[in-house]
Amino acid sequence: MLIDVYNVVIALTLAATGILLVRDYARFLTGVHSIKASVTSIQQVFLPPPTEISPCVNRFVVDGYYPVVQYNTESGPVSFTVTDQETSGRFHIGDRIRLRVTKTRRKENRVCKSFTLLGSLLCLLIAGLLASAFVDGIQLNAAQIVVASFVLAFCLLVIARFKRDQEDFHSLDMVQSQTGLTQLCLSEPTAFKYWRTAMMDRAQLNKVRSSQFFGFACFGAAAVVVIAAVYPSVTSFIDTAALFDTLASYT
Repeated sequence: MLIDVYNVVIALTLAATGILLVRDYARFLTGVHSIKASVTSIQQVFLPPPTEISPCVNRFVVDGYYPVVQYNTESGPVSFTVTDQETSGRFHIGDRIRLRVTKTRRKENRVCKSFTLLGSLLCLLIAGLLASAFVDGIQLNAAQIVVASFVLAFCLLVIARFKRDQEDFHSLDMVQSQTGLTQLCLSEPTAFKYWRTAMMDRAQLNKVRSSQFFGFACFGAAAVVVIAAVYPSVTSFIDTAALFDTLASYT
């Protein structure tokens, strides 16, 4: 009976992973995009001085040199000026930039219920493996240990990948990538739906579809494990019912 319960826990863990991939991760991927851009020119921003100040006062803002960034779309190149004080005086014409666009302005991620559920189930899986190793009377067969270990590794890989992507796209500071490209994070830019259409490239679509595919594969694997867990009980119940019917026929 304990073995059947552990199989059910494995199935629930796979189902929770499928929910995380299909609902949360795929939704996240459809709301964030990354595209390569370059600095085409430098725009010097200046402000007119107040009327009470002498005209000889310098009208130019200190380090008011902002990059004009351009990226390519199917309809042609699109340019805009990055008027962020952090970018002033830090770029030259020809510099390459990676734009990271997200449709949310939240600086911190909300607590994900799928993460909480999946974490609880992973703790149950680990507790079952430890109990089978140190507690007498609790035995798991080799197939269950291998399947549980694979499920643990796969779930931890999904969580690590999801968290890494969230940290990359929710960082509002300029960062330097491993390839040497400066990354600019744009939170909920104007007319985001047009940005999303422009940057929904084949690679991004493949990521979304891959997340959904692995999520549905987890649902299928969970169904197989549930069937394997309840099949012996159903078979024994059918055999017992058949035995009672046979005895009843003789009486």
